[in-house]
Amino acid sequence: MTSKSSDVVVAGLGGSGAMAAVAAAESGALVIVVERTDDGGGITRDPVGNIRTFADVELAIEHYAHVSYGSTSLDVIRAMVETAVTLPDWFASHGGQTRGRNGVSLIRDVRGAFEKD
Repeated sequence: MTSKSSDVVVAGLGGSGAMAAVAAAESGALVIVVERTDDGGGITRDPVGNIRTFADVELAIEHYAHVSYGSTSLDVIRAMVETAVTLPDWFASHGGQTRGRNGVSLIRDVRGAFEKD
């Protein structure tokens, strides 16, 4: 058995896991990604994988506030929406490929960004 240490462990190399691992590494953390498949991808391997973003930030915040019935603070909702609108550009700046369709950015490939051990 091999023993390794890290600052951050990411479970799964789907779109979210890949983005979390890259962001942690960019912040200076030593990152280990644990993936059960040979090449990762998660749901983003399917043609329906997507990055949710919003054309109207204020309308999206209002929508999520309404559907959460007050169970999620407005600060958390605002942070989620304001971060979501930056994800397509962040993803592309790290070599991710997307294609737009009806206002949705579909992920085409997140694999190959990580070294296997």
